[in-house]
Amino acid sequence: LRRVGMTWVCYDSDDERQLAEKSKGGGGAVMIDETMWGRVAQCHVDAEDTECFLVGRIVWSNAQWVLMQLLAPHGRWDGIALLAQADYQAVEVDTPYCQKLVKVAALRGEDAPAYPAMGDDPRGKMLNHAQAHQLTAALEICGSGVDDVVGTVEDVSGGLVRVRQWTDDGDADGES
Repeated sequence: LRRVGMTWVCYDSDDERQLAEKSKGGGGAVMIDETMWGRVAQCHVDAEDTECFLVGRIVWSNAQWVLMQLLAPHGRWDGIALLAQADYQAVEVDTPYCQKLVKVAALRGEDAPAYPAMGDDPRGKMLNHAQAHQLTAALEICGSGVDDVVGTVEDVSGGLVRVRQWTDDGDADGES
């Protein structure tokens, strides 16, 4: 995930305007804080494609990280994501599109995905959660800008993570 040079955002409310005013320097990134927890947001995180965005409920944040329950475009809950605050270029909260996705998910009777309680080590909490629930994880290594490792977390210990990798087609692809 890379930074956006310039983003145009239309704000529907004072909350959205205030969030934008809390912007950090460089690239138009915004800070998501506790006042946004529980809100459904449309988040732009791709520097190369400003029309590309993710939608989800913001469930936790600190100065460095944001945890979201994601919604897919067809109105199904689609896992959880822990992304760096610096990755968020523009955030639009409670837009009509976001609200429609939440309504479709509710009509389907789907529950939002569970997520771990966060603390001093959000990445460790997410990895342990993925391991405990046998979830597929997509990991970006050293700010590479891509999902370098995709697979099932097998072990988290001693500062190391062992992942059983999957190909794009879901076939086994070794361990990392």
